[in-house]
Amino acid sequence: MWGGGWGKRICKALLKYGYSNFCLEILEYCDRTELLTRERYYFGFLKPEYNLCEEPGSTLGKNHSKETKIKMSAARKGEKTQCLVNQNQ
Repeated sequence: MWGGGWGKRICKALLKYGYSNFCLEILEYCDRTELLTRERYYFGFLKPEYNLCEEPGSTLGKNHSKETKIKMSAARKGEKTQCLVNQNQ
């Protein structure tokens, strides 16, 4: 259904506990300049269990699997190749 890591963890939880036990809500509308501050507030207040990273705006502490690193590298290479193709046309 989904890839590995956190996505797999969320998928397993959805199947185990049922979709009706999860929700996706907009907690607050704010200006982009306030986004990280507000996200940091809600991280501390709600302590979300299924969040990828512990700090808003940072991937510090998030370790990608070897498979994911290979996919990300291939995607970046594809982007560069695509850019070169577009420039030559």
